Amino acid sequence: MLSMTSGDEEISSDEESASEKETTLDEDDDCIIVCPSCDESVRYTSSLSPSKHTLRLIRKGALPSEESCGDILLTAESAENEARDLDAEIQRLQAVTKKLEARRQKLLDYADQQRALVAPARRLPFEILHCIFLMACATNVLTFPLWKSVLPIRAIAQHDITRAEMNAFRKAVSFYLAKSGSQPINVCLRGECTVTLHGRREHELLPADFFTHLPRRCQKLTICDVAHAYVSAQYSTRVTMELLRSVEMRNAYGNTASIPFCMSFIGSAPRLTSWTQSIVNVMIMGLPLSRLTSLDIIWTDVVWGYDVLSECSALETLTVHLYITGPYRPPFRLIILPRLTALRVLVDPPRIFDDLLDVLYTPAVKDVWFGADEVCDEVYAEDHLVGWMWPHDKFSAFLDCSGCDLANFVLDYVLLSAEDIKRLKERLPDTTRVSCRSRADQDSA
Repeated sequence: MLSMTSGDEEISSDEESASEKETTLDEDDDCIIVCPSCDESVRYTSSLSPSKHTLRLIRKGALPSEESCGDILLTAESAENEARDLDAEIQRLQAVTKKLEARRQKLLDYADQQRALVAPARRLPFEILHCIFLMACATNVLTFPLWKSVLPIRAIAQHDITRAEMNAFRKAVSFYLAKSGSQPINVCLRGECTVTLHGRREHELLPADFFTHLPRRCQKLTICDVAHAYVSAQYSTRVTMELLRSVEMRNAYGNTASIPFCMSFIGSAPRLTSWTQSIVNVMIMGLPLSRLTSLDIIWTDVVWGYDVLSECSALETLTVHLYITGPYRPPFRLIILPRLTALRVLVDPPRIFDDLLDVLYTPAVKDVWFGADEVCDEVYAEDHLVGWMWPHDKFSAFLDCSGCDLANFVLDYVLLSAEDIKRLKERLPDTTRVSCRSRADQDSA
């Protein structure tokens, strides 16, 4: 019989066993299944587990009898031996676990590679990726190191258009035109309108019915010089754009070459009110200039510019860049713009201002920006070398004749002395905000 005593207290082993059955901390079975498929398991002795009863005896200071000490030590050794056996099993299982974790990571890496092959980013055109790289790599802080490993991959560039994709695009355009009925449409054509498949002949990207709907339904047209040449070739005669209100001409791919005439395929556009042009030295022909309310033209020949501006009597906003490209003559007609409120003029050479101020009449203008640049050949740029100065008398006559009440006046990159700036400010009303930046300031900057 095993007994434990604490002072006068003695507890029989039978009572202890009964108590431990109720208070054992570990209640699992006698084995742990390692592999359910092959019934591999690790066995242990469930009775060799800590119990609340033994813990209470220890806390009370109970001592076992001398006869039971040997048995207690034997059970402790049995538990330690079993623990060592479990250590060996744990090490074996940990080795297996490491192999499983390594295999798991390989599977995930493989899945990532497969998904990367069909990632949407790989379908982005080169131009968009170029912009992304410029923004992401603007500073060291924003640089993403993985771009270095992505850039060499050829598949990240825009892939060649397939025949199926080209046909799908044409069908989509035709479907939209058919389903939208006679509703007005905005058209934007940038870049090539044809595609060469596998180095062979060119194929049309736009369906034939597009060119039937364009004259009747287009109300806003944005077009580049490359697309302009293509569209013009589709019409044997000039067409009437019944709903066209706004035109924007752009350069494709940063081309510097100009085209002689803008919208040469348009015979009439009775509702046209806005014209924006970023192609150098292009002439507007056959369009209702008298109805335009907004005109924005980049560098164009000054002689042709004088003639166009004299016909744009309804303008409310005007931005124009004028320069000399050939024989020069002063304007012979007044440029009367009674509704103009915002005027922005950039010239080269600056002596163009002398003649422009003589014929310009803008009674309603509020905001004026005048500037000078150097884009002409040297033969026309002598004004910058001989010390041309701002024509104060002609500017005063322009203000008196127009009777305009300027809210803002800006004069940029013109040869001005401190006395010139003072004289300008004295001539303008006190309520006008004046800003003058001379060419000397630009050169010093």
